[in-house]
Amino acid sequence: MLFEIELSAMSNPDILGFSNDIETQSKSPDGVNDNTKPNERTTLDCTQFRRDYDILKSFHFLVPVNPPVTTSKTYATMNITNHVIELTIYNESFVPLNVYCLKNLNMLTILNTDFYQYGLDDQTIRPIPSEIGQLSLLHTLTIINCPVGRLPDEIGQLLLLTELTITGSNLKEIPNVIENLSLLQVLRLSNNQLILLPSNISRLSSLEILWLDSNRFTSLPSAMSSLTGLNTLYIQSNPLTSIDELNNLYGLQHLYATSCKIKYLPNNIVSLITLNMAYNNLIDLFGIGSLGRSSGWKNFDFSYNEIDLIPPEIYNIISNMQSFSVKHNNLTHLPNEIYYLQNLNTVSLNIGENLFSLDELNTIKATIVNRLRNVRVTY
Repeated sequence: MLFEIELSAMSNPDILGFSNDIETQSKSPDGVNDNTKPNERTTLDCTQFRRDYDILKSFHFLVPVNPPVTTSKTYATMNITNHVIELTIYNESFVPLNVYCLKNLNMLTILNTDFYQYGLDDQTIRPIPSEIGQLSLLHTLTIINCPVGRLPDEIGQLLLLTELTITGSNLKEIPNVIENLSLLQVLRLSNNQLILLPSNISRLSSLEILWLDSNRFTSLPSAMSSLTGLNTLYIQSNPLTSIDELNNLYGLQHLYATSCKIKYLPNNIVSLITLNMAYNNLIDLFGIGSLGRSSGWKNFDFSYNEIDLIPPEIYNIISNMQSFSVKHNNLTHLPNEIYYLQNLNTVSLNIGENLFSLDELNTIKATIVNRLRNVRVTY
């Protein structure tokens, strides 16, 4: 899902739902003080509201209901029974605590907005308020560019979640209660500060799409191979040196692993259709014959690595290759098996910027003219 963000702001000086006499203090699991300032919060009291619309009116910003245009703005969607089922908070100063009184919400989206009214002097980034657990009907929770240090355990109470997005938010850890989200199909955690995933992520039996790109992962949990329903995985732009944890992940069809430090290919991912491992430290392509053995066109990109050998096992998959790139590597020759590419106009082969001698390159060109006449080749 792509989000087009366009700066806009709406404000109203009336701030309701916050007390003047309560200060809370807690500690995060790592022992760091998790303080709030005086005047910031009070215990959530939803009994004061008769209708969902009254909750919206308590916010310190205007919330249009069912507007005809919803791009880049705060708004709510109300159904014919007058319940608010969708809420987007866009580019506001902070999230009102009364949001968590909207018990009929199916979808909550928060963009460019702090979860608390006041920041801390030491710039500590606090968790999402635990009251999030009261939104038990949520199917989709989206948080983008909002400071979030960690998730509360109450996130595990959102048993109906099918899509969870927390991106660009400085997230540092995922709680073990993530395993409770058995209906989760899409999990986006891009552009955060994550180092580890809990091993029980393997219990997300419904998970189909997982975004882990642009974090700080140096390894993946071994339990990844148990995510049998996983179809698409994004792990690019992490300091990963190996992705052997993905070995035998038979159902995976799309793997994006560019701009890491990976040295060797994974093995036995038989359903792969798309594999992008450009800008890594690959030294050869041993194991490629076990990737994408199932039928169907494949698109593999190994550009900008250190590959000096394409092994003969590529014969196992080459006939179904739609595009294959080994641009900017250390190849000095091509194996005979590469010439078993299907002789179709849709096939492309990029072997440019390698270490072929002039004689070898002329031989390659002559062989391609004779055997791959209609393949689009980039030298």
